[in-house]
Amino acid sequence: MDASSKNGAERRRIGASLLVPTAPERVYAAVLDAQRFPEWAAGVRGVEILRQSEPPNSPGMVSEWEVSVLGVRRRVVSVLEETEAPRHLRWSYVSVLDGWGECRIRPNGSGTLVEFATEFRVCEPHVERLLRSPISENVMRHYLQRSLLRLGEISLPDGQGRDGVRVGPLGGLRG
Repeated sequence: MDASSKNGAERRRIGASLLVPTAPERVYAAVLDAQRFPEWAAGVRGVEILRQSEPPNSPGMVSEWEVSVLGVRRRVVSVLEETEAPRHLRWSYVSVLDGWGECRIRPNGSGTLVEFATEFRVCEPHVERLLRSPISENVMRHYLQRSLLRLGEISLPDGQGRDGVRVGPLGGLRG
């Protein structure tokens, strides 16, 4: 669902679900480790921790992500807002994006269901115009689904492959 903000930029919300045959703690650890994002998050080229929280990887951690999407490269600052191991993470975007993201993780049958959602608006008018193109929403959904598939793969024990890893729409997967 999109809604306009006061400066006319659209807020975009996208989400997807991941079902992976592993323990919630493994997925939570992978999502919490911001410096490993480039291994699984499509478009993320690098992550730098600008301010580590105490204890590490807890609310208050500030990271900067180098992101490349649709040929546009930007640095996005993110603040880890909430953590509830191994069930929930929430962060905010500040800088070129304004918004939030969250990951909900829960046991599901013999595996784990992960629901990822993000809502943001782009603060740069020329980039906002690019994202209004019909193809951009499909590209963003594809990036998210590809990212979650890879997240599922790296959350599995070594050598397990991708058997049983499924990605679908937000709220659309069940064990």
